[in-house]
Amino acid sequence: MIIHALQTFCYPTGPLANHISVTSPLNPKIVSVAGLSAGAAALSTEERKHTENDPKCNALGWCCVPLVTESYGAWGKEAMDSFKMLASRLAIISGKPKSVVLSELYSRLNLHLEEVVVMLEVVVAILEVVVQAILEVVVAMLEVVVQAILEVVVQAILEVVVAMLEVVVVAILEVVVAMLEVVVEAILEVVVAMLEVVVLAILEVVVLAILEVVVLAILETVVQAFLKVVVAILEVVVAILEVVVAILKVVVAILEVVVPAMLELVVEVP
Repeated sequence: MIIHALQTFCYPTGPLANHISVTSPLNPKIVSVAGLSAGAAALSTEERKHTENDPKCNALGWCCVPLVTESYGAWGKEAMDSFKMLASRLAIISGKPKSVVLSELYSRLNLHLEEVVVMLEVVVAILEVVVQAILEVVVAMLEVVVQAILEVVVQAILEVVVAMLEVVVVAILEVVVAMLEVVVEAILEVVVAMLEVVVLAILEVVVLAILEVVVLAILETVVQAFLKVVVAILEVVVAILEVVVAILKVVVAILEVVVPAMLELVVEVP
């Protein structure tokens, strides 16, 4: 009602265009100015409102009058001048003294301001609750998304590592088997070569003995001796082969134990 009454006034330049604003002396943009004098924060806001609204109001033939109040209760100069003008008009209409009308006017304005402040406090409290709830929901969603992404990434990494280890282990086993085949083949070749040399040497000795002695008894003795030697050599060869086979079995047993253990360790790595 008060603002409507003010807007019915006509300044020399045209009807009023009131712009109501609440400012704080603690606003970082004007705190340096607000500390210079009382009402300086309201004055700074009035100047800013004129800068923002005067061109539009002039184009419409209106007169811009900002009604600025500070958060601590002080009114700006233009607002107080407007209230004095309104009090003069109301005093004439009501027959009351201008000072009484002006006091009643400020009382009503302060009451409305208190209601506005309470409403703003309620709005701020609601906004704080809403923002807190939104933040909690966003954080929960982010935690779920990040957890899911981490699980997928870790699973993919583990699968790649396991696949690489399988390839490496298979390659190592193939290399070991190939090396063992080469070693066994070389050992067998050496054993055969040694047997050939030994047999040939023995045969040469036996033939010479037979040729020299040319006695059946000696021949039988030599043949028996030769057979015993051959049997002994074959037993030695068989023993060597058994040792080689035992070594191969031990190597295979070790690989069968070590390789699965390595795979389990790799898979269990988080």
